[in-house]
Amino acid sequence: MPNLLTDYDVLGFDADHCVVKYNTTPLVEMLVESELDELIEMGYPKAIKNFFFQESPLEMCVNGAIYDIDNGLVVKLVEGQEVARAMRGWRNLSQKEIKEIYGNPPILKSYVWPNTSNLSGKRGSYWVCITFFDTPKVALVLSAIEMMDQGLLKGKTYFDVAEDIRTIIYNNYIHFSEKEVKKIGSYGRFFPTIVENPAKYIQFQPSLRKSIQKLKDNGKRLFLATNSHTEYSNLIMTATLGDDWKDFFDIVCCYCRKPLFFWDIKTDPFFELDQSKANQKGKAIVDQSELKQGTTYTQGNSRILTEYFKRVLQKEDIRVAFFGDQYISDVYSSSLNENWDAFAVVEEMNHYDDRYCEGVSPLLMKYEQYWGESYFIEKSLDGKRIKKNYFISQVEDCARYMLPLMKNINLMMGDSDI
Repeated sequence: MPNLLTDYDVLGFDADHCVVKYNTTPLVEMLVESELDELIEMGYPKAIKNFFFQESPLEMCVNGAIYDIDNGLVVKLVEGQEVARAMRGWRNLSQKEIKEIYGNPPILKSYVWPNTSNLSGKRGSYWVCITFFDTPKVALVLSAIEMMDQGLLKGKTYFDVAEDIRTIIYNNYIHFSEKEVKKIGSYGRFFPTIVENPAKYIQFQPSLRKSIQKLKDNGKRLFLATNSHTEYSNLIMTATLGDDWKDFFDIVCCYCRKPLFFWDIKTDPFFELDQSKANQKGKAIVDQSELKQGTTYTQGNSRILTEYFKRVLQKEDIRVAFFGDQYISDVYSSSLNENWDAFAVVEEMNHYDDRYCEGVSPLLMKYEQYWGESYFIEKSLDGKRIKKNYFISQVEDCARYMLPLMKNINLMMGDSDI
């Protein structure tokens, strides 16, 4: 097991579903209900909400599903991009049906790692549902296709469904543009719901506070890198660590546009915050010497950030650990940086040892009703062959370590007997 106190000089953290532990099941249920209501407002039949009358309906919302737009199916992959399970509407396909569509062995040939979507509208389109903000899309897709199959939704294609869901996402989450950052309290449905009662959806984490403080006390440099913008970042981090949360971090990077933050193809400058401007963008910073301790920025890139920490540590060969939950934009992408190690937060690990929860229920999502008894592996019908979940196998290739919850970093500092 890695030792964070001896192996690294700098530690970076994602916010949502990483440092910030949402009560996952209530969150997903709220999102599904809200977004189904929006589909109804867009002209979808009210019967689409019969989703909630299915057996254990939220278990359809599996993390790491792919909407195969060509075939109107949601699929779960294992190693080799093999389709292990598939759903059409509110029912599972048999292995025979899966092989008739994808061949034997059944391979989803259209998906290309590490992409998260191909919404070109052409042959080979797909949409990957990773993170618990994404998994409600599974319910929306399956319910829309169920309405199609029942003859209650006409004039829509599988791609139209994806486009309608993308519209919902923009209407609820993208409250910022190059011109303006809008206040979250009145934007869409998602943000006002969280603003009204953060404690209902977000867990306060005193043990994580203690662990982060221990890292600082041992001379570690810390940063936050989140795709959330400044107002929402402050809300969720306050709910997680308290009003003084910024004191833990040397640098806070909001709206950092991961995975672009980690890529050297096109690097964004850091922007100082200027609340007097509609887009909050102040001075653009392209040199590490202008970054300031204890400051919040937007955008930025990992190259300038690394150079900044080299300067303040007066050390050329620094080691960086980055913790995130999104398999592609956090884990894979951060691992591409030289001398950076990726750490993946995989909540599903809690199903196998509840000691990681430290007596606080993580209100986890379950998938067994529709996607098999194990999130991590699939057995062949004869039980002789085992294949790993496709995205977990990719994470194993690029991450140094996986942990169930962010507060379990205490295991990597000698603070637990688990």
